[in-house]
Amino acid sequence: MKGIKMGRIGGIVFAMVLVATSALAQDWRGSGRLMGKVVDEQGKPVEGVSVRAYYPSVVGALEAKTNRRGEWSVDDVAEGSWKLTFEKEGYHPAESGADVDESGRSNAMTTKLEKVFDPNAFIGDEVKKAEGLLKQRKFADARKLYEGIVAKVPDVTGPMQMYIARTYYEEKNTAKAIEHLEIGVEKDPANAQMKQMLVSVYLETGDTDKATKILSTIDEAAITDPAIYLNFGVALLKQQKAAEAVKSFDKAVQRFPDAPEGYYYRANANIELFNADKNPESPEKAKRLESIRADLQKFLQIAPNAPEAAQVKSLLDQLSK
Repeated sequence: MKGIKMGRIGGIVFAMVLVATSALAQDWRGSGRLMGKVVDEQGKPVEGVSVRAYYPSVVGALEAKTNRRGEWSVDDVAEGSWKLTFEKEGYHPAESGADVDESGRSNAMTTKLEKVFDPNAFIGDEVKKAEGLLKQRKFADARKLYEGIVAKVPDVTGPMQMYIARTYYEEKNTAKAIEHLEIGVEKDPANAQMKQMLVSVYLETGDTDKATKILSTIDEAAITDPAIYLNFGVALLKQQKAAEAVKSFDKAVQRFPDAPEGYYYRANANIELFNADKNPESPEKAKRLESIRADLQKFLQIAPNAPEAAQVKSLLDQLSK
C-alpha cells in the first residue's frame, strides 16, 4: 500500500510541474506590440536583420525580420520590459530594451547597426574614388584618400606609398615621389612594381647609381616588359655612356626578343660607339657594324609599320653603301 501511495504522490508532483511549465510558456502572451526600425550608420534602412525579443523568466525568444524599409514588429506580447537583440552578418550585434505598457503599446524604436569594418572593401572603395580624382587631375585630393587608407589600415603603409608617390609625380614633384617610393621599398621590399617605379624616377633625375642598386634587387621574373631596361639604357645614352647602355639594351633583347624597341635602341647605341671609334681598321668596328645592321633589320621585321621604320630603312641604305 505504501508503494502505491508513493507512486500516486509522484504522479501528482509530475503533473504539477507540467502545468507550471505550460503556464510559464504562455507568460509572454498579451495584446501588446513591439515594433521599430533598424538603420545603418548613414540612417539607411537595413533589411534582413534578425530581431529577437526576450521576456523575463521565459525561456526562448520571439523572432522577427526587418523588411526592406528596415521595419519589424512582434505582436501579441504581454506588458512589461522586454530585452531585444539585433543581428545581421556584416554588422556588429546590438541590444536594446522596450517597455510595453498596460494598454499594450510600446513606442516605435530606432536601432542603429554599425557595419563590421572590412579593410579590403574599404581600401577598394577608397582607391576607386582616388582613381576618379586622378582622372580629374585632382592629385592632392586623391593623395588625401590614400593617406586616409594608411591611417585606417596601417598594415598597407608600404604598398600605399607607391600610390602617394604617383600623385606627387603627376605634380612634377619628383623629390617627394622618390621620398615616398623609398619609404615604400623599405617597408615592402618584395614589391617589384614599386621598385621598378623607383628605378624609373631615379633615371629621370639622372641618378643611375641608385637606379642600378635598386634594379639589382629586383627578381627578373617580376619584370614583365622591357621598359625598365630601355629607360635605363636611354638614361645612360644621355650621360654619354653608350657602352653601358648597350648592356642594358642587351638585357631587353634577351628577356623580350619580340619587342622591337630593344633592337632599335641597341643599334643607336652601337652607332654612337661606331662613330667614336676613329680606327678604320679596328676589327671591333667591323663587328659592331654587322651588329647594327642585324638589329635594324630585326626591328623592321618585327615592326615594319613603326613610326621609326622610314628612318631605319634610310640608315640601312647608308650602311650598305
